[in-house]
Amino acid sequence: IFSTLRDHNYLSSTYAFYTSDHGYHLGQFGLIKGKNMPYEFDIRVPFFLRGPGVMKNFSIREPVVNVDIAPTLLSIAGSTIPAHMDGRSLLELVALKKAASQGKVDKVKHTTPWRDTVLIERGKMPKLRKIRDRWLNQKERYGKEMRLNEACSKPEWQRPCSGTQARTSLHWSCYRSSDDRWRILKCRDRRSRHCPCASEKRPKRHARNA
Repeated sequence: IFSTLRDHNYLSSTYAFYTSDHGYHLGQFGLIKGKNMPYEFDIRVPFFLRGPGVMKNFSIREPVVNVDIAPTLLSIAGSTIPAHMDGRSLLELVALKKAASQGKVDKVKHTTPWRDTVLIERGKMPKLRKIRDRWLNQKERYGKEMRLNEACSKPEWQRPCSGTQARTSLHWSCYRSSDDRWRILKCRDRRSRHCPCASEKRPKRHARNA
């Protein structure tokens, strides 16, 4: 890209931004993989700026955030930055640092100081909140008592337990308790579980004395 800009004589009048997404933390501080915690490796990313008026081989330590990019682009284009827009133009910070390095104290005094802190917040995910609220509503509408009343209102669930019922898919029977609430009883097969094999006595083996 820079070679093409240089070949067309646009490099000296072009601003170039280079940055990246933040990476994952992998086990640091006992955390699982992710990038949503306010640690350095979660929120800090590289950022390089090249263009007219930007000093070479110069590092700026003041905190810069991604919301500063949009005002910077508007400032480069010569547009007015809306008052409601978050962030500040990075060209102001570059001019401030350049004036300080050249000893222009008066210009530095009349320039609005750059921020020295940044607020990092983590919001709630609306989708997960909607899922939680929906689950709570369903829990109230379809609680255990309601599901039990719905199931026990069916005639097939009100039959008393029988041997046939225990051997089919209807393994439960509903009955009213003393407090007039539905209760369920598991139907068990009362058939004998003894082996129907012939009870032939096997001859006992006697230990032979050596």
